[in-house]
Amino acid sequence: MASFTVCSFFLLVALTEALAQDYVVHAVITRGGKEEKPSSEVTYFKGEKLRYELGDIVVVVNTKRNEAMLISNSRREYTVVKIERLQQLADGWRKKLEEQLKALEEQVKKAKPEEKQKMMQALMMLSFLNQRFKSVKVEEGGFDEIAGYKSKGFRVYGDGKLVAELWFCDSLKVGVDVNKLIDVAFSITLTPTMVRQVYEAVVKRANGLPMRQELYVPMRISRKVTKVEKRALPESLFEPPKGFTKVEFEKLGQSAIVK
Repeated sequence: MASFTVCSFFLLVALTEALAQDYVVHAVITRGGKEEKPSSEVTYFKGEKLRYELGDIVVVVNTKRNEAMLISNSRREYTVVKIERLQQLADGWRKKLEEQLKALEEQVKKAKPEEKQKMMQALMMLSFLNQRFKSVKVEEGGFDEIAGYKSKGFRVYGDGKLVAELWFCDSLKVGVDVNKLIDVAFSITLTPTMVRQVYEAVVKRANGLPMRQELYVPMRISRKVTKVEKRALPESLFEPPKGFTKVEFEKLGQSAIVK
């Protein structure tokens, strides 16, 4: 679930003017409904660089260099990978997913009754990840004050049903390239295709810092900014951590992020 949260935040960051300030953004996330205990996240913005922290997970993206750095605090390891390579890995993963889905559908047809239940569970998961909306529509909503900032709302409809609501503050400018963030997010997380459809549709209309999201489909996730700090950030926040060991992406990427 942590990996899905990483993805959902990345996909919220809209591409705006290059005249962006440095920010420290604090937010809370609730998964599965109000009864669930919320978790905290911190995101740092500096020009075309972003650092996202959620528990043991740290992701640093430099869209100017076309690089992503994944950090595991518990293992004291990090890896640096080009965004183009992540795209290639993501394409291979999607192709493999489609092949597994087709193969499993054939196996279910031939399986014995006692084997079908487990196979159907796996089939449902693969289908869930590969599911798509036939149509996605974005409508402008009203304004709301979030963490002291006026934020504009958007409603997203998938196949005619309300699937998400999102708010952005266009007076808070960020300079990160949203298209590259989308590539990174879908390369390091197991996230349903329909979620990408939702956020790709929104960022074509929205500008500024993402302040709140209410995702209803395919799973319930709520995220809301609680505080925005405007202050100069040191470059060291976006560089490899001292005392950590650099490893290959294959060693750290899957175990640190995709869960």
